[in-house]
Amino acid sequence: MHSLKVQSEWLASYDAFVTFSSFRSRFPEVSGYCYCADSQGRELAETGLELLLDEIYDTIFAGLDLPSTFAETTLYRILQRRFLAVRLVTSGRFRCPTKCEVERFAATSFGHPHVPSCRRNGDYRAVQCQMEGPCWCVDARGKEIPGTRQQGELPSCAEDQSCASGRRQALTRLYFGTSGYFSQQDLFSAPGKRRVSQRGTSSATSCPPMIKELLVDSGLLRPVAQGQDPQFSPSEGLLKEAMRAIFPSRELARLALQFTTNPKRLQQNLFGGKFLVNAGQFNLSGAVGMRGTFNFSQFFQQLGLSGFQNGGGPIDLAKPPSVGLDSNSTTGTLSASKDTAMNKPLVGSFGFEVNLQENQKALKFLASLLELPEFLVFLQHAISVPEDVAGDLGDVMEMALSSQACEQTPGRLFVPSCTPEGSYEDVQCFAGECWCVDARGKEFPGSRFQGGRPRCPTECEKQKARMQSLMGSQPAGSSLFVPSCTSEGHFLPVQCFNSECYCVNAEGQAIPGTQSIIGEPKQCPTPCQLQAEKAFFGMVRVLMANSSMPPTVSSIYVPQCRVGGQWNPVQCDGPPEQAFEWYEQWRAQNTDGQELTPAALLMKVMSYREAASRNFRLFVQNLYEAGQQGLFPVLAQYSSFQDVPLASLERNMSLPGENVLLDPYLFWQILNGQLGRYPGPYSDFSTPLAHFDLRSCWCVNEAGQELEGTRAEPSKVPASLSFYQQSGSSLEDPSGGTGPLRSGPYVPQCDAFGNWEPVQCHAGTGHCWCVDGKGEPTPASLTARSPDLPQCE
Repeated sequence: MHSLKVQSEWLASYDAFVTFSSFRSRFPEVSGYCYCADSQGRELAETGLELLLDEIYDTIFAGLDLPSTFAETTLYRILQRRFLAVRLVTSGRFRCPTKCEVERFAATSFGHPHVPSCRRNGDYRAVQCQMEGPCWCVDARGKEIPGTRQQGELPSCAEDQSCASGRRQALTRLYFGTSGYFSQQDLFSAPGKRRVSQRGTSSATSCPPMIKELLVDSGLLRPVAQGQDPQFSPSEGLLKEAMRAIFPSRELARLALQFTTNPKRLQQNLFGGKFLVNAGQFNLSGAVGMRGTFNFSQFFQQLGLSGFQNGGGPIDLAKPPSVGLDSNSTTGTLSASKDTAMNKPLVGSFGFEVNLQENQKALKFLASLLELPEFLVFLQHAISVPEDVAGDLGDVMEMALSSQACEQTPGRLFVPSCTPEGSYEDVQCFAGECWCVDARGKEFPGSRFQGGRPRCPTECEKQKARMQSLMGSQPAGSSLFVPSCTSEGHFLPVQCFNSECYCVNAEGQAIPGTQSIIGEPKQCPTPCQLQAEKAFFGMVRVLMANSSMPPTVSSIYVPQCRVGGQWNPVQCDGPPEQAFEWYEQWRAQNTDGQELTPAALLMKVMSYREAASRNFRLFVQNLYEAGQQGLFPVLAQYSSFQDVPLASLERNMSLPGENVLLDPYLFWQILNGQLGRYPGPYSDFSTPLAHFDLRSCWCVNEAGQELEGTRAEPSKVPASLSFYQQSGSSLEDPSGGTGPLRSGPYVPQCDAFGNWEPVQCHAGTGHCWCVDGKGEPTPASLTARSPDLPQCE
């Protein structure tokens, strides 16, 4: 489970984090609220649960340093694991919905013609189809692979040959072997079909050491196989999800092992008391509260089970429910009807197929697995698997259990290289040779190169080749768009098709609002301006996602461009100056006599969001009712709401020199998430910066990439000046005194190509000095405030 998938809202005080009983005495009414979140941190519908602090050991804070955030506490992790255990009961998954599953739910709810198809683990299926329409291939992020769309037949998308799966299979063979023990000790087949070796573990002698330590020497397979429900076969995906969520890192697994050598106590430490065992019995009384968005009553009524409380008291699923039978029904009939209802499949939220009986067995299996003495041994071996072999413990479990056996593995085995998103790297190398591959890992003919990396076709060149290849199979008179590429293989900023031209970004995607007929002059945004536009909306999303915890200045970065649109050689973090002007305008309108902090401002802005979600008129009316119309200069000239000419304010672009954040209509659109492109001129991203005491700055090359060693922190003397401070140098200041160099805003000076200017000056001290090509100071070149700059070579 990704770290952003589960969020918690909490009230805490460090004084109380000594023992759990002291915490409860300080905050007797406090409970946790956990929910699944989307990529923007917003709560997903029907996932919120109030978790009561029940049966948590008094020693959960013992021996631990006080963390800086609640998310780093043991209590947070216990609540997170409990929340996911309830998710397993209600959804059959020990995780939150993935991006694919959320999109599938939204498309189904709104009747969209394309409903994404997802795998059991939540990944996108390689083939996606539109209802009664074409089908196409997608990459690991769900993005369509250009040139694969077909009507009437399924494209060949190599469903089981993704880079991530291919890499896992290769590493499994390389480290864990290829056949033998696991084909005989199959944990994932029903007992009647499982092939059990009659010779005990003798076949394990041919296992490579790593797999032998993980699952053979640890003895984990045998007790699990012998003790599981005869009618239940746990899925590989369940164990992978559980391991990844329970132990998000190797460090946390080591921490868990430090506190106990008792396996039953380990499980109780992880979940807090007997929660997992009780949850396996559907007993959540005292553990789940009433304030949540997940409706238990509605969930169980779909199965024909009533009597489960959701809003009138604590939830206890262990109590016998009513199944809607008549009064003459016998106890046996009631029990049989309950079993039938629990074994009834249904479609839950986010399109998950749910079988309550199977989910209960899965939770019981997980609880019994964690209590096995052999699991402690397995965990000790698992955390020693290198991260370059398995990224986390979920990958360790998956690779170990997907290993088909333990025969001799070839010493040389190609392992594909993948991007962080799971797609194939453009260049693959093995045994001294490198070659180019397409999105499906297929080698480009003629691209194999020995002793170096070949120049691979760019995305533009790939699309162009695919389209030209498809044109030969099209009927006469039909036309296909073939992109135009530069000599370096990049998309031309202007693309034309039929009688229309438009601007595209670096990925070749059309920029909305730039269409025109052929022949009209066009000024397209540059890569710097497009990156700045994207970063601007990213900044807005971050600010709106969690108004109670505003981001730090250093976590925000909106690229700065030159007047012509090229990258400014000096880049600095922090919001653009328009945001500072906007903040000062709100502070000037603040009349409650208290300092308006950024957090308080965001909370105030969010109070207008509900009105903004309805219409512009209500938004402006709320401003006047609160007496805050002066925030926007155009509204300040109207004394009452009735005087405002709303129609004349509704425009989609600001004028040059205007602040888009101080335009009421544009601000309303931003607040309401209605804008798809920056509402002002791209020249806004060339506005000179100030507030250097809050910003870190660095040099970049022509492509906007940071040059190593050029970063200067805010209010800090740059590294290139440390030589003079360390040597005790001092210079005479204008008053006649002497003293060491003072800190202050320093911005590296770079030329148009991102290289160091020979002369560097410190704005906070007025000193200048010479540097070499790497930014290192030239000895004896430091000068005090003087109209004459040092003469540098």
